[in-house]
Amino acid sequence: MEFASLLHLPANHLCAWRPKGEIQGFVLCRQALDEAEILTICVAPSARGKGLGRKLIERAHHDLAKNGIARLFLEVSTANMPARRLYDQAGYSEIGRRKAYYRDGNDALVLEKTLIERGQD
Repeated sequence: MEFASLLHLPANHLCAWRPKGEIQGFVLCRQALDEAEILTICVAPSARGKGLGRKLIERAHHDLAKNGIARLFLEVSTANMPARRLYDQAGYSEIGRRKAYYRDGNDALVLEKTLIERGQD
């Protein structure tokens, strides 16, 4: 119920991949002024390893930049190596760390990507 309510907020942006009507992956972002945060990205187990995460991230970058979003942020667990590789390949930079942020004791890396250089929108 709580997740579904996020989809209806005007500040949120959803990119989904749903061939044949079945959602295989999505990325949900929240916008605030000229910045946004990736709240979650999900790829169905059957669709993993096929580049869908990369395609979803690229589409979100495109859509958000078109909406005037200059900077995009996210948090990722230090233990989530597939996601960390995805974000590294997508050009994200580490700008902070939250110690023992997750229940399992892992740190959260705070990452950022510039979508539009300030003054170039």
